[in-house]
Amino acid sequence: MNITDKTHPWQQVPGWFDEYEGLCLQKYVLLTPPNAHIVELGTWAGRSMVCMAEVRQSRTITSVDNYLPSQAGAAATCSPQLAGEMALHLSIRWETNVVLGDVLEVGTRWKRPIHLLLVDDHHDTQHVREVIQAWSPHMAPKSYMCFHDYLAGMGVEEGCKSLGREWRWRDRVKSLAVYQRL
Repeated sequence: MNITDKTHPWQQVPGWFDEYEGLCLQKYVLLTPPNAHIVELGTWAGRSMVCMAEVRQSRTITSVDNYLPSQAGAAATCSPQLAGEMALHLSIRWETNVVLGDVLEVGTRWKRPIHLLLVDDHHDTQHVREVIQAWSPHMAPKSYMCFHDYLAGMGVEEGCKSLGREWRWRDRVKSLAVYQRL
């Protein structure tokens, strides 16, 4: 599809992830190995998750979110089921793993190597630092760590400064920043 088209199926899913950020994310999904494991932290209605599912091929996607109304505000009606229904309606292969829980607690218990991590839950500086600390040990060599709302002024950009020396700035499209592990 042409980058100026507004016809990407995942754009029909509610959310704030825009077309250019989505195309950037899809590019990095496709740069992961064919058997890669992709994890999204903070899913809300599933727009970015459906975006990744559109190009996933044989890659595995796991969504980690607590889906609590207090965390999502108006998103109380959003759930993994809604995202799955939207994907099926849009003829996108779903089969996404859903983990209901706190992203920090899940990160400390995680066992599998991760090839792409999309962070889009709480945006304050301290939380971003804690996410990096909890999830970095599970990142495979040459993996990608992506942060949404990077330039939204909520603390994501500042929190990313805690990434270790093994991480390099790779890309930024609008408010999506991408780092790569060396």
